[in-house]
Amino acid sequence: MLRLLYNLLIMPIQLVVEMTYSLMSRFLDNQGLAIIAVSIVIQLLVLPLYKRSDLIQEEEQQKQKSMAHWVSHIKKTFHGDERFMMLNTYYRQQNYKPYYALKSSFSILLQIPFFMAAYNYLSNLQEIKGVSFWFIRDLGAPDHMFCINGFYLNMLPVAMTLINIVSGIIYTKGQPLKSKLQVYGLAVIFLVLLYNSPAGLVLYWTMNNVFSLLKNVFMKLVKLPHTPWRGLVARRLEAASIDRRLFLAEQLLLTILLGAGIPLSVISASATEFIVDGSSPMRLVLYTLSVYAGIFLVWFSIFYYLMTQAGKNFFLF
Repeated sequence: MLRLLYNLLIMPIQLVVEMTYSLMSRFLDNQGLAIIAVSIVIQLLVLPLYKRSDLIQEEEQQKQKSMAHWVSHIKKTFHGDERFMMLNTYYRQQNYKPYYALKSSFSILLQIPFFMAAYNYLSNLQEIKGVSFWFIRDLGAPDHMFCINGFYLNMLPVAMTLINIVSGIIYTKGQPLKSKLQVYGLAVIFLVLLYNSPAGLVLYWTMNNVFSLLKNVFMKLVKLPHTPWRGLVARRLEAASIDRRLFLAEQLLLTILLGAGIPLSVISASATEFIVDGSSPMRLVLYTLSVYAGIFLVWFSIFYYLMTQAGKNFFLF
């Protein structure tokens, strides 16, 4: 069951990381630059996800702020089951469900599968072991920048955390203390998890934080001028009438074709070549089917859910 969940949620991202690193290492002929390029590519791919999740989080915070007065009043006035019933009634009147509060943590939850995919791939990447890059002596080991009385200090994770905190200060500007504690707490967790990790992995996550910092500076501090044509395109896309069931049909077709159809046609040409340690070739088919289900049924659905109506229609088209 855990393996299936990994194939559905993590492996699609890990394949993108692996493919991007392979292409960039050949093109750039430098493992350190390839890791930085992987970080940039991945962040550009997920930028629409983070942008939309930030808007959803902002909407959720505004909704909670508008209800805060009466929620506080109910909690002070009523107790026990009576308080529970009054809160449920008030939430129902406001068309609000308690689990909507998870929306405020959506951007943080999104980081988990991307972190796991990069961690599993870069931590076990043999190509970067013994390879130096700038001030890093070995990308495949902790940076060990300084040594004090036989105790090695890793400075790259510290730099990563400082960048993360600065980015979090800008990102949570004007937000409640709860949101700030989540961001700062996550920065500390990553520091603990990555402190003794290979420098290549820490370099990847540091560049993620640099990208996030630049994104937050740009989105929070820089106001883009309004362009009439953008609004016109959005209105026309929103007005487009497309059957949403078409999206599910496309997902299923791509999953079956790439996850089962093509592997079966390849295996049928010479099934004996795919028997490894006595295992049936069908294990390979089940593996590819689960991975492509993760790509098209899981991650395409997440992208689709986070899109605006105009974006959904464009995506379907």
